[in-house]
Amino acid sequence: MFVSTRSRLWIGSLVILPMFFLSLATAQVKTADIVGIVTDNTGAVIPNAKVIARNVGTNGERTTQTDSAGGYLFTLLPAASYVVTAEMNGFKTEVVQNITLAVGDRLKLDLHLTTGATQETVNVTAEELGLQTQTSNLQSVIGEKAVQDLPVNNRNFATLAQLSVGANNSTQGFGGGTGPDDRRTTSTVQVNGQWPWANNFQIDGQNNNERFIGTTIVKPSVEAIQEMQIVTNLYPAELGRTAGAVINLITKSGTNQLHGSLYEYFRNDIFDTPDVLTKKASPYKQNQFGGSLGGPIIRDRTFFFGDYEGYRNRQGLVYLESVPTDKMHVGDFSDLLLPENGGIQIKDPVTSALYPGNIIPANPGPGQTGIDPVGQNLMNYYPRSTSADRSLASNNYVSSPSQSLNTDTFDVKIDHKFSDRNLVFGRYSFENVNSFLPGAYPAGNGIFGGTSIQRTQGAQINYDHVFGPSWVTELRAGYDRYKIASYSFNYGVDLSQEAGLTGSNYDLLSSGLALFQVNGESNLGGNMYEPELNTNNIYQVGGSATHAAGLHSIKVGGEIRRIQVGQFQSPYASGAFSFVGLRRLCAGG
Repeated sequence: MFVSTRSRLWIGSLVILPMFFLSLATAQVKTADIVGIVTDNTGAVIPNAKVIARNVGTNGERTTQTDSAGGYLFTLLPAASYVVTAEMNGFKTEVVQNITLAVGDRLKLDLHLTTGATQETVNVTAEELGLQTQTSNLQSVIGEKAVQDLPVNNRNFATLAQLSVGANNSTQGFGGGTGPDDRRTTSTVQVNGQWPWANNFQIDGQNNNERFIGTTIVKPSVEAIQEMQIVTNLYPAELGRTAGAVINLITKSGTNQLHGSLYEYFRNDIFDTPDVLTKKASPYKQNQFGGSLGGPIIRDRTFFFGDYEGYRNRQGLVYLESVPTDKMHVGDFSDLLLPENGGIQIKDPVTSALYPGNIIPANPGPGQTGIDPVGQNLMNYYPRSTSADRSLASNNYVSSPSQSLNTDTFDVKIDHKFSDRNLVFGRYSFENVNSFLPGAYPAGNGIFGGTSIQRTQGAQINYDHVFGPSWVTELRAGYDRYKIASYSFNYGVDLSQEAGLTGSNYDLLSSGLALFQVNGESNLGGNMYEPELNTNNIYQVGGSATHAAGLHSIKVGGEIRRIQVGQFQSPYASGAFSFVGLRRLCAGG
C-alpha cells in the first residue's frame, strides 16, 4: 500500500508588470479604450477640443481634451454602450451614438467638427467595430447576446470558450467532471494544442485559478456573464503566465434600468432510444432553473445585480462488466474449460498441480490448496451474472445505476459612483456542488466514484480613480476559495476488514474496500486516488496606473498573491492487490 500526502504549501509571489506601450496599445483586462483624432472640415487637427464619453447605462461621464496634434484617449472604460461628444468654440457639437465597447476593445473613433455654433448638434451613428487595428492581441470576445442566445449545453461558459479560434473540448486534464478533483460540468478548454491546465482563468480582471489541478475556481452562471474574452496569442504583460489561453469573464452590473430574467430548462428521457445493453432508455432527468435582477439603488450613482441558478441532474449509466459465474462463486471453475471461455485449466497456486475438473475444493486433501476464506468473502462481493447464458465468464453483467449532480450558484455585485472620478464595485460569487458517481456494483469496480462535496467562493473589490484627463488608476483586492472533498465507494464501511483482510482499513480515510485487479475480470473495490481533500485559498491585491499622452499611453502595474494549497490524496488508501485470475483470488494465492 502506498499513501501519498501533500502538506500545506504556502506560496507568496510578487509580480511587477511594467507595461509600456509607446505605440498605440494598452492592455485591458476588464475594460476598453477609445482613441482618435479631432479634425475640422478641412482635415486640420483641432487642439484643446473637449471630448466626453458617457456610459448610457449609468450616465457616468469621462472628460478629456485633445492635445496639440488633435489626439485624445480614454482608457479603463467599463465594457458598455457609450455616447461620445466633441465640443469646441466656433464648431458645431458632434455626438456619436450607439458605441458598444467589449472588454479589450481599443476603438479608433475619429471626430470631424464642422463650422457653426456650439449649440448646434450633429448626430452620428457609430459604425460597428470590425478589425482591431489598435492592438496586436489575438483574441475572441463573446458578447452578452451570444452568451444568452446560443444553445449551450448545460449553460456552461467553458462550452462557449470552446467556440473560439484554436479552442476545443478535451478529455485531458482534471476538470472534466468525472474525476475526484472537480465534479462540476466540464471546465476543460484546450487551446492551440496546449494542456487544459495551461490556461489562465480571470473574472473581472482578477486571478481565478485553482493551483493543484489548474481548473477554474469561480464558475458563474452564464446569466451573470456580460461577456467573455479569450486571448490565445500575443498576451499583454498583465495577462501572461500561460501557454494556453487567457479566459476572462466580465460579470454583469446594474444600470439605471431595472432588468431581470426567470428561466427553467428541462430535459428527460421520454424520446431517448433504448440502450443496446439494457433494452430500455437510460434514466435522464435534468432541471436547470434560476433568474437574475439588476437595476438602480440610487439612480445615476449606486447599482446592483444578482443572480441564482440551480442545476439538478439524474442520469443513468450503463456498465458492461465481467464477473464470476454462479459456479465460480463456490470454487467451481469448470466453465473455463468451455471453448467460448478459452479452455483454461487451473492449477494449485502452491504445488502447480492441476485441479481435477477445474474445481477448487472447499475441504482440500493432503497437499492441496482449497478455497481461501478471505478469497471466498471477496468473491462474494462480486454480483451474480445477469447473462442468460450462466456459463459465460466474460461481459456477463449489465447494470444501470444513476449518478446525481446538484449545483447551486449565485452572484451579487454592487457598483457605486462617488463621482465621475471615483468608482468602486464589489462582487461575491458562490457555488456549492453535491454529486454521486456510482460504480457498476455496490462494492465498486475500481473507478473514480463515490460522493463528492465541492464549494467555491470568490470576493472582489475594485476602485478606479481618475486624477485628470491623462491619469487613471485602478486598485483591486480579492479572495478566492476552492474546497472539494471526494470520498470513495462505501466510505465509512470497513469492507476489507469484514472480508477478513487485516491492516487495510486502519482509519476512516482508508475505509471501504481495497482495490483488487483480477486478470480477465472486472476490478473489485475502489479507493483509486480517493479520498481527496483539497483546499485552495488565494489572497490577492494589485493595481495599475495609466498615463495617456495624445494617442500614446504608458501603463505600469503590480500584483501580490498569497496562495495556500492544502491537499491530501492517496492512490490506494486501503491498498491494492493484483491476481492472475479469479482462481488465484479464490485460492488466496
